[in-house]
Formats: sequence, C-alpha cells, structure tokens
Amino acid sequence: MEGRNAMSASPVPRLQFIVEPCPLAHNLINDLTIIVGECDLLDDSFREGVEAERLQIIRAAARRMADRIAFRPCLLKPDMDSPR
Repeated sequence: MEGRNAMSASPVPRLQFIVEPCPLAHNLINDLTIIVGECDLLDDSFREGVEAERLQIIRAAARRMADRIAFRPCLLKPDMDSPR
C-alpha cells in the first residue's frame, strides 16, 4: 500500500496527447502508395533510358509527399466562416 501511495503522490505531470484521425491524410497516403506501387510494376518494363529516369523521379516525389504527410500532425480544422 505504501508504494501505491508514493506513486500516486508523484509530482511528475502526466501528459495526454489525443491524436485526431485525419481522413484526408490517410486517403492521400493511400493514393501515393498506389503511385509508388505502379512505378515499381512499370520498373520491369523500363529498366533504363528516359522512361526509367522519369519513373524514379515520380516514385521519389510520391514517397517524399507521403513522408511529409505521415510525419506531421493533422492541422486541418473546420473553417467556421465557410458556408455549409
């Protein structure tokens, strides 16, 4: 019992973070994943040349965008001024 009381009297604050689901971010990441997957499939057809370079550029851009979206909190809030 003494240990339990000592723990509850601890001066360390408890922080709680609530992560709101962000359907827009989720859907964008899904679409970017499809783009990356399609680039991977086309890789077999275009192993070298201009087409292969373009596929690499598209794939890299889609991955960068997905990473940017995934590692940022959803900051979208309803716009109170917009008509419904």
